[in-house]
Amino acid sequence: MSVAASPLPPPAEDNPPAQAPGAPPAEERFILLPEAAAKGHALEFRTARDVVLHIKPSLAHRALVVNAHQAGRWATERRLPVPPPLLGEPLDLLLREEDGQALLSAAGQALSFPLARPLAGARLFLPPSIIRWAEDPAAEVLHGQIARADLQHAAISVQRRGTAAPGRSALLLRAGGRVLHRLDLPPPEPCGQATQASFRLLHRPDAMIFEGMPIELLAETGAGTRILDRTVVESRLLGVVEHASAGLVRGWARNPALPHQPLLLDIYLNGRLQGIARADAPHAGRGPAEGRCGFCFALRETAAPHRAPELRVSVRIHDTDLELTHSPWWIRRPATGTDALTPLQPGNGAP
Repeated sequence: MSVAASPLPPPAEDNPPAQAPGAPPAEERFILLPEAAAKGHALEFRTARDVVLHIKPSLAHRALVVNAHQAGRWATERRLPVPPPLLGEPLDLLLREEDGQALLSAAGQALSFPLARPLAGARLFLPPSIIRWAEDPAAEVLHGQIARADLQHAAISVQRRGTAAPGRSALLLRAGGRVLHRLDLPPPEPCGQATQASFRLLHRPDAMIFEGMPIELLAETGAGTRILDRTVVESRLLGVVEHASAGLVRGWARNPALPHQPLLLDIYLNGRLQGIARADAPHAGRGPAEGRCGFCFALRETAAPHRAPELRVSVRIHDTDLELTHSPWWIRRPATGTDALTPLQPGNGAP
């Protein structure tokens, strides 16, 4: 767990007026701390593939650099000028969306940026140096996000603020309508300070997590329960079948986000489950393939391999359809009329 605390200026209004029907959308307020410009941190609204809006304070450009990344390409950036001294102290940024434009104002300057899609359909990602502020003085949880959610764990972060009447609060991680984790939060910092805390939540082996499953982060406070962020389980796992024969299969597998948490693997021979392997044996390799991530599994059904017209070994992440590279590994394939034209190559399942 990591925690960063920073004193912040008081809200511009303790009791902002209610928004009238038909009025422009309410503004979002962000506090950009000096570390944002010093470390090149950015505020981003993202979808699964695109960055709908990117805002980064830049000392080199003496501005807030605004851009978007759509269909694999960056758009034409725009810059909102900010005097360098103001980038060295907490800077107010106001943002709202209107008529397909992102409207920004900071340091007495204003800028509009065209949006390819509404911000409401994107997820907001904030580094610790950019605080999402709430004008409601009773609001304790300012922002929460799921940085990563895979089959083994979820990495989350939350921004909180001390209030005049702090109460008990908790974070809930929910998937498929079930609460996977409940994390009771410690008392917040004194009133007027904001903190960001990050957590890694390891799922239990019987958690029944699946690829593509919707997952939600919720805040439970004295004011009730609200959803902070939504995404889906998406694992970025690595692994390779390095060799397979009629008697055994070996290789390596690892979750780069949890390098010390071994993966479980389902081993199949001709589509029949042989057993479960644990990828925690020493393995000589480079990068993610180095260390305790290897496996070597002895196949059970090896009594009469010569009788089978084909032999193929598949290695999948436990309880999923995610196959390792070079899986399935063909030990023997049925002969076809094209075998002479397209022989198997070593490394692609050839014995």
